[in-house]
Amino acid sequence: MRLQITIFLSLLALSMGASNGFTAASFNQAPVTVFDSSSTKFEKYNVLGNYLNDTNVVVYGFTLTASNTWQVTRKYLKTADWTVDSSSETTVDTTYTSENNDGPVGTTTLNGYLGFAFTLVTSSNEQIYVATALSNFTAASDFSKVAITSNSASGTTHTIQQVWGQDSYIYVLYVTVSSNQETALYLQGVLASKTSTTKFSSPLLITSGLTNAAGATGAKCGSDPSTNTLLCAWKDAVSNPNKIQVATVNLTSLSVGSASTLISDDGTTTYSVLTAVSSGSYCALILNGAISATNTDNVITAFINSTTTSKTLSNTIPTDYKEATAVIGGRYYDGFFLIYTYPSTTASNDHQMQLQKYNVDGTVNGSALVLGTVNNDVQGITLSDSSYVALFQDTASSKISGGYLGKIFAETKNTTLAKYANAFQSFLTLAAFILVSVLAL
Repeated sequence: MRLQITIFLSLLALSMGASNGFTAASFNQAPVTVFDSSSTKFEKYNVLGNYLNDTNVVVYGFTLTASNTWQVTRKYLKTADWTVDSSSETTVDTTYTSENNDGPVGTTTLNGYLGFAFTLVTSSNEQIYVATALSNFTAASDFSKVAITSNSASGTTHTIQQVWGQDSYIYVLYVTVSSNQETALYLQGVLASKTSTTKFSSPLLITSGLTNAAGATGAKCGSDPSTNTLLCAWKDAVSNPNKIQVATVNLTSLSVGSASTLISDDGTTTYSVLTAVSSGSYCALILNGAISATNTDNVITAFINSTTTSKTLSNTIPTDYKEATAVIGGRYYDGFFLIYTYPSTTASNDHQMQLQKYNVDGTVNGSALVLGTVNNDVQGITLSDSSYVALFQDTASSKISGGYLGKIFAETKNTTLAKYANAFQSFLTLAAFILVSVLAL
């Protein structure tokens, strides 16, 4: 049984934040500056990632060169003393070209691979490519890429919905677009260490027959490790009423189940998929319900390991702020947490970020933590030691002018107890061996 100690902090203590608007008391390691406005390699498309092991956390920056090739810059933060290793900054021109300035969508795997997806027109037809490299890359030859689509229609394009790393694969969820309508939803996975190996022999069709306007599908998938499945949800924005659809992908049989309706718009509340949170034994699909009567209120709904039963998640919109525009989350022991980004109603570049923990049934687990009141967006990852780190980026202008990396949780599951259990098991095995040896004398 895990002993949980809750410490209640006074409002005065919470107000004593770190620099850059962060609340130091809400972090295990307060955010430090990874790059600033002078770092031109990190001013547009950045990815927070895992290293080969937990000695470092990596921030990758993507820039498009004058010759339209993607350049990748890597910088490490040392986890031992939570300092930035300035000497680690390395830039490599991948030589992978792009006909437009649409940014790559990147992620990493727990074993230290960077993966990113991007579109490229070849022979008049657009394809999606996935490129990978180990986090200690030094040259363009360390990267490899593969086309995951075989599009033969010049009028068909693609919109990448989500990219994530799971079980050493880089997964890409995307829609096809024709005549400015999103027509079908597909999934493909690429083995990070060998891009010629894909999860499915051809992209797995999740649903066809979509007629959504471009940008309306908003699909997300989340993993349920206990059943080796994915729950994938998307918006059907054409039916009457509009609704959120869901289907289960079985990663063992490499098949997809029939789509069903998760929840429908009701004339007052319009739903969209925010994120999906995966834990050891469940997946929680997190939906936003925008209330048409006001732009300062909304309802956050979770479907936790169920496609029929919903749970309204408690979240309190701060005074002078409006409904959350972005939500990310992750596992927290047997439950989960969400980080809400609330835009100010009085200052255009002001956002407050709060973290709320929830139990597995969706009830709140303690009070919300104010992470900071800053002009930032945020992305986070869980490291292999189960700690959770987040990258906050200053996006006040047309380019990213600052990045700050903080550790929120030292662990999100009982890794310490697991280590003791493994050590005890090893001791029992050794003791049994010695006993058998003695009896044999």
